[in-house]
Formats: sequence, structure tokens, C-alpha cells
Amino acid sequence: QYVAGHRVTKMYGSLMLGGNLGLGISLNSYGEQFTFSFTADPRLVKRLDKFRDLVAASFAELQQVAHEARD
Repeated sequence: QYVAGHRVTKMYGSLMLGGNLGLGISLNSYGEQFTFSFTADPRLVKRLDKFRDLVAASFAELQQVAHEARD
């Protein structure tokens, strides 16, 4: 895929938060890569630190399972 004559090598999602939407999660797959993008309003999502920690722990678990599957 090309934009203005340049090859697209990465793509990231973005969500605009409005009204009472406190957390947006975008999942994107492109060029053999999979990305997660998070947008949050800390006034509406009170435990962002807990959310961050849970996402990090889940990703670490996924990496471990993927590593074990390769062995």
C-alpha cells in the first residue's frame, strides 16, 4: 500500500474520546504486525495504573505461551 508515493510500513489506530467515553482500544493488523493502541481519559477511568498492569501481565503471558510453542 502506498500513500502520496511512499510505501506504508506501519499503521497505528487512534480513537477520539468524547462525551462519557473514558477508554478506547484500537486493534490493528498490517504488514505482518499487530498493534494495540489505548486512549484514556483519567478523569473517567480511575484505575489506569491497574489497567496498564493487567495489560502488561497479559502480554507477558502471551509472549511466554508463544515462546513455549516455538520450542
